[in-house]
Amino acid sequence: MKKTVKQVIPAAQKKIIIDALNLMLKFLQDLKSEDENVHYKMFDILCLKGMLSGEVSAEFTMSEYDKFCSNHGVDFPIYS
Repeated sequence: MKKTVKQVIPAAQKKIIIDALNLMLKFLQDLKSEDENVHYKMFDILCLKGMLSGEVSAEFTMSEYDKFCSNHGVDFPIYS
């Protein structure tokens, strides 16, 4: 079994994600598109928002964790 690093996403950071999803949802609704892919995205956004009401975590292998800073330009977040 591979060793991993797991970080629970705090409420304040989940709110940032929810706010972004709300903006995207509003944009897609304003398109008034008949494209079924747009409707699938809107459905998925609602599902994601629902999932964010529970505990959410990100898990990385040690290899991914070790490269996090060079891959993303920021240190791996450690929330307390």
